[in-house]
Amino acid sequence: MFEEQFPMFLEFIQENNLNFRSRNDLARAFSSAFKLDFTTAYTAIGDMIKAGDLIIEGHDKLATPAALGLRKGILIGNSRGFAFCRFLDQSEIPDVFIPPTALKTALHNDVVLVKVRTNGDKTEGEVIKIVERSKTNIVGTIDIINKDIGFIKPDDTHYFRDIVVRNLKKFAVKNGDKVVCRVVKFNSGQKNPEGELTEVLGLNGDPKIEMLAIIRENGWNIEKILLTHGHFDRIAYIPTLYGHADAVIHATETPCATLKNAGFPAGR
Repeated sequence: MFEEQFPMFLEFIQENNLNFRSRNDLARAFSSAFKLDFTTAYTAIGDMIKAGDLIIEGHDKLATPAALGLRKGILIGNSRGFAFCRFLDQSEIPDVFIPPTALKTALHNDVVLVKVRTNGDKTEGEVIKIVERSKTNIVGTIDIINKDIGFIKPDDTHYFRDIVVRNLKKFAVKNGDKVVCRVVKFNSGQKNPEGELTEVLGLNGDPKIEMLAIIRENGWNIEKILLTHGHFDRIAYIPTLYGHADAVIHATETPCATLKNAGFPAGR
């Protein structure tokens, strides 16, 4: 609600030396300066805390990340286990290297607060706080260890740790299948994140399954399918989409007739 005003609020805190004040003190200052009622100002400060633009420090004292020597950015993971932080509000600052030991439980695309340290020519960052998880649903290929446990290798190679799942008995899943899991525990250090298997898509490498995996990976909700003509390469994967999406098919006369002959109901 107040996100567009956050830069103005942060500048106000900095210019008026309001770091390390209580939430009530800041709310009163916001209320006076920006003509807000106290409740609205208090809510705005809460939104800033959730967004990582204000940090609770000590006994209910609030400070900006800059006052604590922190910077907010997006983590860019690497399959070799390290990452870089791309800062959100200071684009002129180069991405900073984050070694595996300084990632805490952060994963690719998470919004994080980072402490940057320079030692001679070496500059590295350390994740201090995870502000927002980018996603908890991961698509990948499963490597089954036994009847209970498997490891899911994410399709997105920016994810530098496989996800361990322990609920395989609930699914008819085969080794090498493309699957979807939900991460339920983000472990630190070299421990793998833990997840729950939520969907088995099918055989890895099958074009239809790979198309479905892309849809799941991006969280897309397919509402409409447009067919421009009736060639096989245009309609071959419609059953896959049709079976996994509540979509309306829009087609010209020829592909429409082909789909009806294949058993697709009229009107959809």
